[in-house]
Amino acid sequence: MKNFILLFLVIAFLTSFIPRETTNTWIRINLLGYKPTNTKVAVWCSKDTSALKNFELVDASTNKIVLTENAGKAFGSYGPFAQTYRLNFSSFKKAGKYYLQAGSVKSGNCIKQITENTSFP
Repeated sequence: MKNFILLFLVIAFLTSFIPRETTNTWIRINLLGYKPTNTKVAVWCSKDTSALKNFELVDASTNKIVLTENAGKAFGSYGPFAQTYRLNFSSFKKAGKYYLQAGSVKSGNCIKQITENTSFP
């Protein structure tokens, strides 16, 4: 048992020095999903003052870009973020599973389904 605890402590100590990727930019989406004919907006936010030119909507099953849009005007700082943009992809009307990406930032592991059956509380 002592050897197991010692091994566990050594592994925990060694893995504590593995560099972790730090993220300063996120895309926040509606976690309930979007209806095809409704307004569809996400928020790009960054802790630095980077500028965003455009963003893409990507089909989750094929990883193909289905829509590229101009990011529009910057909305400036908000809360802990130095820069924000509203990403409007309302022009896209096809139901399916998609994610947003802007540069190297994706809307996380949360893939949204655009469907008429999306319900809101």
